[in-house]
Amino acid sequence: MTLGWDLAGIVVDGGSTGLRAGERVIAMSHQLSSGRGTWADLVSLPAHAVAAAPRSASLAEAATLPLPGLTAWQTLDWLAVKAGERLLIAGAAGAVGGLALQIARARGARVDALVSRDVQVAFARDHGADLVTTDGHALEDRGYDAVFDTFGAFVMEAVADGGRYASIATQAGPVPDLSSRGVRTTVNQVREDGAGLNELTKLVDSGSLQLRVHSTYGLQRIQAAHARFLQGGLAEKITVVF
Repeated sequence: MTLGWDLAGIVVDGGSTGLRAGERVIAMSHQLSSGRGTWADLVSLPAHAVAAAPRSASLAEAATLPLPGLTAWQTLDWLAVKAGERLLIAGAAGAVGGLALQIARARGARVDALVSRDVQVAFARDHGADLVTTDGHALEDRGYDAVFDTFGAFVMEAVADGGRYASIATQAGPVPDLSSRGVRTTVNQVREDGAGLNELTKLVDSGSLQLRVHSTYGLQRIQAAHARFLQGGLAEKITVVF
């Protein structure tokens, strides 16, 4: 299989899809199920997975959006967070959590943030979180209409009775059953979604969603890119240019 989830590039041949040669596009390929990865000079994808790239971002910046952006967008859709509701994001400075924070704020939600390190507090606060803490015990018990858990924090007492709790931390296992409190739970799995990418592009171009690039590597330095990723401590994404 070819590796790679995220793509930002230029259409070579749109076939009968309506995509035109020369268009700047983004896409997410669910490479684990299809084997159709994006780390290549030339990638063939179904049109429903493709969307116009943000006009206000470079392709290297746009390449950081598809996988974490769709994970955030689709999970917030499942949580059905409405304007004025209280949302807690656990991991609000990570790749997915940082985008979820900005998307939720754009939808009018009131967002609190649980982050893992003190150096992440400023990012969450600067992007609209009301309360930012590294201590799960500082969260209000049963104070949130919805909880978006990006890393397996399992802050079960934070969600209100009748609320919603979504995790994307598949490695941490299922969310405990909270049906006795009327709480709906899920471990959300991302899916290819060109329509969702179009909505994310609009948020980027309107200034509501900021993309974060740490560094960009050419293909000949792919091992160095991996080595930097494995060092950890990144607040931004690493991109590879083919």
